[in-house]
Amino acid sequence: MIVIKKAFMKTKKELSPKIYKTSSGKYQIHLWYKNKRYRFANGRVIEEELLPNLLEEPEREHMAQLLCSAFQIAIAKGWRPLDKKKEAAEKKKRLSSIADVFLEQITIESLTLELIYDDDFLYSSY
Repeated sequence: MIVIKKAFMKTKKELSPKIYKTSSGKYQIHLWYKNKRYRFANGRVIEEELLPNLLEEPEREHMAQLLCSAFQIAIAKGWRPLDKKKEAAEKKKRLSSIADVFLEQITIESLTLELIYDDDFLYSSY
């Protein structure tokens, strides 16, 4: 005889942003994507200047509602949250390649303090 136990698990609706208020009174937008929870306190990731937690109540709550709507619009346009681990790995790879280019162009003998502090030299490499 086989016994099957039913697992009761909350189902999370993907890409459905919801407003949450923390115990300290701050607002966050929570959403699920690919079985991961993402939390956002502002609109920077969707390129919106919405900062509800810098305001006082009741404006804070109204701005949080606008922020939630902005996330809904961004999702409808195709925006998806990035995996932080993948993003960190890509950033590390970019920084490594920038360092490689920089190191190829200089030698110890050519380094001077003026060259080290010269922004044009640093940013002309890539």
